[in-house]
Amino acid sequence: MVLTLSVLAVAPVSAAVGWWVTRSALRPLDRVSAAAAAIAAGDLGARIDPHGDPSLAPIAGSFNATAAALEQRVRADARFASDVSHELRSPLTTMLNAAALVAAHADDLPPDGREALALLRSEVGDFERLVADLLEISRADAGNTDLVLEDVRPAALARQALARRAAAGGAAVDLTVRGDAADAVVRADKRRLERVLRNLIDNADGHGGGLAAVTVERSGPWVCLVVDDDGPGVPETERAVVFERFARGSRSTRASSAGSGLGLALVSRHVQLMGGTVAVTDAPGGGARFVVRLPVAPRDGGAAVRRAALALAAGLGLAGCGVGAQSEPEEVRIPGPASPETGAPGDAAGTGLRVWFVRGSRLEAAERPVDRPGIDAALDALAAGPTRGEVVDGLRTALSPQSLTPDRPVSADAVVVVGVSREFTEVAGGNQLLATAQVVFTVTEVPGVEAVRITTDGSPIEVPTDDGLTAEPVGREDYASVATPVSPPLPSAPSPPPGDPTTAPPAAPSTPGRRRLR
Repeated sequence: MVLTLSVLAVAPVSAAVGWWVTRSALRPLDRVSAAAAAIAAGDLGARIDPHGDPSLAPIAGSFNATAAALEQRVRADARFASDVSHELRSPLTTMLNAAALVAAHADDLPPDGREALALLRSEVGDFERLVADLLEISRADAGNTDLVLEDVRPAALARQALARRAAAGGAAVDLTVRGDAADAVVRADKRRLERVLRNLIDNADGHGGGLAAVTVERSGPWVCLVVDDDGPGVPETERAVVFERFARGSRSTRASSAGSGLGLALVSRHVQLMGGTVAVTDAPGGGARFVVRLPVAPRDGGAAVRRAALALAAGLGLAGCGVGAQSEPEEVRIPGPASPETGAPGDAAGTGLRVWFVRGSRLEAAERPVDRPGIDAALDALAAGPTRGEVVDGLRTALSPQSLTPDRPVSADAVVVVGVSREFTEVAGGNQLLATAQVVFTVTEVPGVEAVRITTDGSPIEVPTDDGLTAEPVGREDYASVATPVSPPLPSAPSPPPGDPTTAPPAAPSTPGRRRLR
């Protein structure tokens, strides 16, 4: 009996001692493993801290030296790609302007000349998107993440993305918001998240047989954006590869369609920087389903608990969010893509809003139907660019792909502050003056706005005018070289709700004698 009790007592003690001894011996390997995993995930700055452990110091020194050399090489390659992409922008701008100039006289060309011109403009447009994508992804590789986190509602952002797609001539697609996802907030870079949505929608339209559905739902500590297409889907063996640069799927639609092959790589990069994940699976009705998961913004002091929950959810494979079985939540159907400024269903139809684009070397207005012609609606329509029909007709935009947001409500002196991304400052040559004029003329179509101040990251930036560079507010009279400062007024717009910060108060239209606001 005594011998049996002794054996039973020795076994757990031996196990505990063995665990304690092996734990201290294996701890250095845990540090090496963690650092290697971080570098594999893209954190090139990860290093091993030996913590005064003499047995780990030689391994740490060798590993850190190798990691530093790898980081330096990757950064150098990224800087080279960024420099090359940036240098390509000037000749590319010249090509775009030359093609636009020829397009202004397209009626004088023979049929085969018009066909060649259309092909040239299409190819140059694809080249412009490729250069922009290369510039953006090489910036991230070089460590210039420029991440600006703020509270963002993914449901509202998805609604805006579908509205821009509809304004550009895309077929209507319903947005589905499940359960309490309508008010869910994430901490994200709004510009990057807009780019993620735009790339996924463009991928569905261009490579996946067309956009089938967009869904926003919440699954535990995550908010999920789900984009379904009508294509052939992505085979399981290729689902990790599609997020690599210049990747092409093997199935016919994805392999043969045009594109730079960087769209999904940018999606993966942006989502990773915002602390989320992206995956592809099969859509219930066939086709591919892309699922972006972002952590819900913390609203209390339980950040540590929330991080633990996120880690547990990630480790369990994150059932839900369009992947795996889940209980069916309440579903809210939002018919058609609607602008965030659209009134409630059944509201009286609104009026038109002028959005200014470029024909040749001058601005020209295109009218857009909106329910509430506020500043947000104007900037969304401008960022969406001309429709396909307008492009065929010779209109273009001098703006590079980016988000345009009103930073503050209209001030007492009728000035609105518009925030732009850094891509705005990289528009080359005369296109920068045209791009600024597009913003000024479009925003001053909103009643009560007479001048615009352009900012990046909250700081005013210098913009070109007919008289040179200025960081002060600019108005239409500063761009008389590219458009007539005064245009005929549109029909009166319905009055915005009291206190609405995104729409300007009613005011008389601009007059030729308006002073320049400084």
